Amino acid sequence: MTALSAWCAALCVLTLAAGAVGLAAPQTARRALSAFPRSKTAGCILAAIAWAGAAREISRMEIDVFDTILNRFPAEPWLLAAALCVLCILFMPDLLPIRALSGILMLFPTPFFACTRLAADGPARIAAVSFAYVCLTAGMFFMFYPWHARRIMAWIAAGDRRVRAASLPFLAAGTMFAVLAFVWRNPA
Repeated sequence: MTALSAWCAALCVLTLAAGAVGLAAPQTARRALSAFPRSKTAGCILAAIAWAGAAREISRMEIDVFDTILNRFPAEPWLLAAALCVLCILFMPDLLPIRALSGILMLFPTPFFACTRLAADGPARIAAVSFAYVCLTAGMFFMFYPWHARRIMAWIAAGDRRVRAASLPFLAAGTMFAVLAFVWRNPA
């Protein structure tokens, strides 16, 4: 299994799980959508993941400005990320889960693109890269305007039909990633 097929398998599981919950248990999905924007637990967990991803990227970058400021000793990005995570949890609790999820959506394409860069050109690669760019754009937008995400979630949570309709794109993306995980299992 290649790194790219592993990424596709992980994205398949995440998107299919989200779509399946929305389709099979819309009441549960409605409660989750209503509670998510203000959930302290989700905010803490997602903020920790987002700041860990930021520390990982900063420690791996080879940019002179970052190296002189943030990489004076090996653990500096990680210590800074831990401090910033605590500060975000303490001083920015309003809509923190949405902001943290947006940070993850902005960070995950970096290692994903590193894998897709080595893949053969074709429709499968274009579909995977397009999905990553959609996530990146949504992450940037909702990072700065998290109340729009809360409004969208509230609108979707208003009815079972809306939840089921909103779960269909997740199921389609999950199916696409299942196919891509199989296609990229043995690269040409």
